Amino acid sequence: MIPANHPHIRRLLRRHRDGMTVLDLAEQLDRKTDSIYAALRNMPDSYISSWTKAQHQAPAQAVWCVIVPPKDCPKPNAKHTKFRRLVK
Repeated sequence: MIPANHPHIRRLLRRHRDGMTVLDLAEQLDRKTDSIYAALRNMPDSYISSWTKAQHQAPAQAVWCVIVPPKDCPKPNAKHTKFRRLVK
């Protein structure tokens, strides 16, 4: 059974904040470009951030990134929070 690509792709893209192309990812992970592209299209946190310049006969390539979710907001301290009630 072939292991899922999503965790490996996500880890690589989080290390390379500027993003990577499908060819770069396939080379790093030793996988086929078709499987990398399919995985990226199915990952809800991946997106195309930019495009490379077309060179000679090669077309432009998408540069993929993943969203790094922020930490949860800390819970407010009850001592410093003022509770107000609306009085009619």
